Amino acid sequence: METNNIYEGKKVMISQPMKDKTREEIEAERKAVVEVITKAGGEVIDTIFASSPEEAQNKPVWYLSKAIEAMSTVDIVVFLPGWENARGCVIENTIATAYGVAIVDMNQEINGGEE
Repeated sequence: METNNIYEGKKVMISQPMKDKTREEIEAERKAVVEVITKAGGEVIDTIFASSPEEAQNKPVWYLSKAIEAMSTVDIVVFLPGWENARGCVIENTIATAYGVAIVDMNQEINGGEE
């Protein structure tokens, strides 16, 4: 992860693949990233939503809509590895790019900036 303090005083959202994962698996994958961001003075908003309402006919769309709503409140979106293969994350990346929300791509961080 970047060593300069881009997170200080910023609200941050983490975008990560969640399909077929338990809440525990999702939280474990993001734990180290949350620690780095909070130690740097950033605030990670919780985008792990407990459940969708009964009337939601398309639950993945409901969850995506809540993530997009959350994105409207942040300064930075951090994309965890594998995001490019998860359609919800790809949509979130497209929105962040189109609307000028800062992006940190952990694929680039892990690969030293190369893809």
